Amino acid sequence: MIVTYSIDYLTAGLVYLPSGISGILAAYLTGKLLDYEYRRTAQKYGLTVSKSTNEITNFPIEEARLHSVFYFITISTIATVGYGWTLQARTHIAAPIVMQSITGGTPVAIFVICGGLLTDLNPDRSATVQASYNLIRCALGGAGVAIIQ
Repeated sequence: MIVTYSIDYLTAGLVYLPSGISGILAAYLTGKLLDYEYRRTAQKYGLTVSKSTNEITNFPIEEARLHSVFYFITISTIATVGYGWTLQARTHIAAPIVMQSITGGTPVAIFVICGGLLTDLNPDRSATVQASYNLIRCALGGAGVAIIQ
């Protein structure tokens, strides 16, 4: 962006703030969405929701947690393509910043959804599951970058 938009390094650094803010908002709002989806799925199957129990043996937890993940995957894909297009077309700098914000928030939402499902499926080992999830995610990301380089 520095060369494309002739901006200095400070401005280039500030350009990434909206992406970080959208990631923070996505983490919070996705938690609320997961709560809503859980209640909606329970209501659909005529089950009661209780905060005092973690019993999910008769509950379709995969349906409740993964219901909205495909929307986020689609939005992330479209925003990533849009980001590339806005840079290639040299649109106003606001356009790639908006696309970058969407691209920064949607993967966070996907991570929260998948991490929530893994925690629900392994409630006695939630820290181990989250650590394993992050380790695999980062290792695959590193392998992908190494292949591209």
